[in-house]
Amino acid sequence: MCVSRSTLTERATLPRAADAWVCDSGAFSELGDHDGWTVSAYAYVRELRRYRDEIGLLVWAGYALVDGVRRKLGVPPGRGAATGKR
Repeated sequence: MCVSRSTLTERATLPRAADAWVCDSGAFSELGDHDGWTVSAYAYVRELRRYRDEIGLLVWAGYALVDGVRRKLGVPPGRGAATGKR
């Protein structure tokens, strides 16, 4: 199952997972709606750790680095969006 970060971010209590799941970063919505990130990379990792610990069974989490997102962020190909470094 794939669940978007935006679905979870405002919840005070989180459900427990019955099966493995992945977390979508919601990057395209973030960039489209806000013209940039509303959460830092560090805050995103804190959220993911919370999801891992409270929901459980998190097997993968996305962080958009596709060409369209890179261009919008001004990040050169082959570089990380959060730091601009490999």
